[in-house]
Amino acid sequence: MRLKEAEIKKARIEMVPLIVSFFLILVYFIYSFLSMSVHKGIHLNLPQSTTAIQEKADHHDVSISKEGLLYVDGKLTEKSDIKNQLQVLYGASDKKDFNLYIYGDKDAPYGEVICVLGIAKGIGIGKVFIETRAEPVK
Repeated sequence: MRLKEAEIKKARIEMVPLIVSFFLILVYFIYSFLSMSVHKGIHLNLPQSTTAIQEKADHHDVSISKEGLLYVDGKLTEKSDIKNQLQVLYGASDKKDFNLYIYGDKDAPYGEVICVLGIAKGIGIGKVFIETRAEPVK
């Protein structure tokens, strides 16, 4: 009686698990990039606005806490030094693309917000935005 010889199979690479693995890695990186935050300021209770627009442009910010403390790009700053810091930031940037965002707590002193606006205007900053929180749709 003759026995059948065992066939020798060549090794092969399965493509489906390889493709699935690459897609999972791609999804992980996309998710991690989308979860990064652009906000450089401190946590504030922003006032609400029905016309608020979210913009993700590169910018610098001045935050004003409810106690009246001033922060430039998240760093505590003396009121007397804010003009110098904004001049340095504005001078080191491409002036036409410079955006300054003012994050004022809803309980912050109104005079501090106006003071920062006046300093920005005096320096020559043309694009100054006051940040608000979008009001929930009813």
